[in-house]
Amino acid sequence: MWVILGVLAVLLFLLFLPVTVEVAYQQELSLRVQYLFWKLGILPAKEKQKKPKAVEKKVTEEPTEEKPKKKKSITVDFLLEILELLKQALSSLKNPLGWFLRKLRYRDIWLHITAAKEDAHQTALFYGQCQALVHTVFSLLEHCIDIKTTDIQIQADFCAEEGSFSGGAKLKVRPLYALIFALWFVGSFGLGYVKRKWTESKLEKELKEQCNKQKERKE
Repeated sequence: MWVILGVLAVLLFLLFLPVTVEVAYQQELSLRVQYLFWKLGILPAKEKQKKPKAVEKKVTEEPTEEKPKKKKSITVDFLLEILELLKQALSSLKNPLGWFLRKLRYRDIWLHITAAKEDAHQTALFYGQCQALVHTVFSLLEHCIDIKTTDIQIQADFCAEEGSFSGGAKLKVRPLYALIFALWFVGSFGLGYVKRKWTESKLEKELKEQCNKQKERKE
């Protein structure tokens, strides 16, 4: 009994130790996870080294140079759409998802945005839009969740035609809270699936009874 209690105590202690997730975007997305002394780099993924192909004796055509594939970059417009959705989602923090978001600790948040459009007038308007949306969202977040920003910079570039941004943050969460949320998430979907199947079977049964009654009346 004491051994079982000791194992449970160790597991509970480990579940209370926070997991740190580091997310950053600087031309490419990087993601790292740290728990105790273990560090795991998830993104960017390491490219596998290609084995050199055997040289053929007969060369019929000269090899064509492969054009480097352009990496898809996240635009400032896409970032603003995400912030707008986040702003709308702040009103639903009373459900279990909101409970889980409040249990997260958001640290060392930094964001650098360069607003730029086709002409100076559009750039100025876009710069004002970025300023209003970013500061509004972060002011709302500071009242709803445990968040700490370190460096927020928004500037306008009247010479460039396309804006850019970079940013990052550290998220800390206790595995116990993540486990509780995962159990709620799976349980809610499971109950919803069972309820839907039960209603479908009930409707099928009622339809069969009605069909049988109509057949009896005809006979």
